[in-house]
Amino acid sequence: MLSTLPNEILLEIFSHLDLKEMYKMGHVCRPWQRQRDLAVARGIHLAGQKILICTSPKLDMKSTMELAFASYEDGWIDFKPSDKEEGRLPVDVQGLRMVFNGWTPQEPAPVTLPLLQQAQYAFHHAYDAMHQRLYLLPLSSRSWVGDLAGGALILVENHHVVLARVTIAWLLSRPTLIPPKLDDSDLAHCDSPALERWQRWQQTLVARSIDPSVAWKYQLSKLFLLGKSSLTLEEVAMKIESSENEWQVEKPKLIKALAAVNV
Repeated sequence: MLSTLPNEILLEIFSHLDLKEMYKMGHVCRPWQRQRDLAVARGIHLAGQKILICTSPKLDMKSTMELAFASYEDGWIDFKPSDKEEGRLPVDVQGLRMVFNGWTPQEPAPVTLPLLQQAQYAFHHAYDAMHQRLYLLPLSSRSWVGDLAGGALILVENHHVVLARVTIAWLLSRPTLIPPKLDDSDLAHCDSPALERWQRWQQTLVARSIDPSVAWKYQLSKLFLLGKSSLTLEEVAMKIESSENEWQVEKPKLIKALAAVNV
């Protein structure tokens, strides 16, 4: 019965759901997924929600530009700066952080937990690489940078942000399988010091059996990748390895404590 509903009715139904509810409803069938994506795009446009691109790893609002909804097509939404001047990047910037201002803040740790476990919850347990990732810039005058697998891309041309192209799945903080709409020849290659450091960084972490995605959790690793750290690659990797190993020991204790709080 529901599968025979006109698209207009489905779109109206989806428009009354929040983003998480919409995402679940889109799994029913492909027609519902298409209408869900349309509803999400329309909701973002009407609400004036934006992509924020920051040249500071800490999301300092003084170094943040806003990109507004521009268009939607086949699961991808383009966001653009209000004008060319708004998209201008500082001369010395090597990396960008991109977030969606429609994301809900992470839930704080229960106050009944000891302070140490509250800190572990905030830093480790609630960590989301998608929200904290740093996109490193190449030297070429025109290139797409970002995460192909994650569905988040930024077009940079002559040191200006031209647009951000993201999937509905990325906006909903979910993995995506939608192929990117761009020319592969414009993809960023390892032609800058930051990207070269990232390549060596990945190899070092993998050699130590550490998931490279944890890099975005640590401010010291972001500073290293941007060439702003006094520590060597091995020193940074050692500190992260020690922290991650300690977290693996403490993680079961935190999960047990959280389960006890929720009983």
